[in-house]
Amino acid sequence: MTHANATDPTTRSIAALSLLAALTLAPEIASANVLDNFGDAILGILNNTFLRAIAIAAVIAAGLMALSGRIQWMSFISVMFAVVIIL
Repeated sequence: MTHANATDPTTRSIAALSLLAALTLAPEIASANVLDNFGDAILGILNNTFLRAIAIAAVIAAGLMALSGRIQWMSFISVMFAVVIIL
């Protein structure tokens, strides 16, 4: 009778395939929506009232700096573009 050697490539491939099959067939792992949960978390952060307040403050600050001539127009446009993305 022969024993399975852990360094044998056949034994390793069978072990890897059985582990892959077990992970694929497990219902907890198959139903895990990691990307959906991540996307929901990002949308929750972007729709937060705190970020809206920061965006409003950024618009006010950029507007005042633009009126006084202390900001470059490309920076002003970048702030406005970022606010449009947030709101």
